[in-house]
Amino acid sequence: KETFQSLVLLYLIGQFPEGVFSSFRLQKVLYYATRAAERKPFTFHHTVYGQYSRDAAAMLTLMLESDILKRQELNQAIRGVRWQVGDAIAREDIDRFAQEGFASLAHLIRQSVQKYGFLKQTQLDKLAHDDPILTEHGLGSVLLQENLPDQVALAVDEDTAEDMDMLLSPHAVHFLTREISLTD
Repeated sequence: KETFQSLVLLYLIGQFPEGVFSSFRLQKVLYYATRAAERKPFTFHHTVYGQYSRDAAAMLTLMLESDILKRQELNQAIRGVRWQVGDAIAREDIDRFAQEGFASLAHLIRQSVQKYGFLKQTQLDKLAHDDPILTEHGLGSVLLQENLPDQVALAVDEDTAEDMDMLLSPHAVHFLTREISLTD
């Protein structure tokens, strides 16, 4: 389950050539990508900032601590952060895993990035707050409920699944990068 969630986030972030500028943008693009999906990888709540997933934020933090992701604080004029796929992960591998493992969700993610990912901040903010699902539910309400089983079956062979699990396991990446730095 966690590998699948990591892969979804990495695939989404990898669709932005220079990374995702702002956590707000990342959350909204993820929300719009997954709301029509059969398998919803994250629960989203109605917050003062619109649609927000605590689960996705926690997974981002875990991947950041394991160097699977990079987060750059932007300067005062731009404000915010930029999320990028970390150096320990090859974007080509993420793309291949996503295309083989969950092609329909990968398609929804690409559509969401194209439609919402590059809107001006004011447009994205208005879109998020005018969303009919959001306006129907009170502050704090669940907008989308994660519905993944503990073991997510993907349309990949067993070797590819094991490669994905090892590649995206924060603990394995941390161990491998630590072992490499200790032997250098």
